[in-house]
Amino acid sequence: MPKPSPDSGLPLQPVEYRGVTLDVCAQTGGIWFDVGELGKLRRMSYDCLEGLDTLVKQGSQEPTVDPSSRKCPVDGTLLFPFFYGLDNHIQLEECHQCGGIWCDHKALDKIAAIVQRENPNYVPPDLTPEAKQALDEMCAEQNRFMARASVATSFFRIIDQRPFWPAGWPSAVAEHDVDEGKPWL
Repeated sequence: MPKPSPDSGLPLQPVEYRGVTLDVCAQTGGIWFDVGELGKLRRMSYDCLEGLDTLVKQGSQEPTVDPSSRKCPVDGTLLFPFFYGLDNHIQLEECHQCGGIWCDHKALDKIAAIVQRENPNYVPPDLTPEAKQALDEMCAEQNRFMARASVATSFFRIIDQRPFWPAGWPSAVAEHDVDEGKPWL
């Protein structure tokens, strides 16, 4: 039996997305995530939620059910609102019985934008050519620095793995320059 949409009461449509079967409201574009599905998609890749948002854009009508009376499509209990992340402008609804999460398409847009900004390779789309060039130069400098740091880290790892000085050799060095049996350089 199909699950009813918390937004419209119409049956949710199952949609296969990256190996996860999600339940989508064709009328509003809202998505029901069974317990663990939202986190699984979030961990797959940075562009995963943005692609999901594009997939469900067809639902553009407003909800017919008041947000304060949305019910869980699995067990019919009232959904409780909570805020996603550290800021308080993305509101989702959760079922305390089954652990599922209802996400309307507006909240999904906001989540996709946050996830995109968390991407280490994210470049804002509205950069001027000068800002883009400066960003490219900073990235190149960071890559050079990280390469130098990697060489230094490898050197110190090799030093730490050297064998202990033999006991009593030479005694002056062993007494003054040894910490826990390893030489100071």
